[in-house]
Amino acid sequence: MARVRRSVLFVPGSDRAALRGALEAGPDTLVVDLEDTVTPARKHAARALAVAFLGEPAPAHTERAARVNSPATPYFSDDLLAVIAAGADALVIHQGELGGGDSRRGQSGRPHRG
Repeated sequence: MARVRRSVLFVPGSDRAALRGALEAGPDTLVVDLEDTVTPARKHAARALAVAFLGEPAPAHTERAARVNSPATPYFSDDLLAVIAAGADALVIHQGELGGGDSRRGQSGRPHRG
């Protein structure tokens, strides 16, 4: 049976209180964000916090995902290995980083206006 995702919350992986609060809100999916919401100085600490958070029990109705840093960064491999080992239910990786691009964008990178 397919999982229904009516609510998806992205939460900074560096903010323990926000992670707890988001989990208590009961979203269908909680995404621990290690990318844009975390400053470079906090990347390693955020990864450690994300691993601890993902390793804790969560409500059965909440899928826990992790948004890892871009494959073009030095953080990607460590992020990926850590969150998989911690038991993340899903991963979020920007499609453009995988070479697929965004089909809604034209050659200029601007949104296509149809």
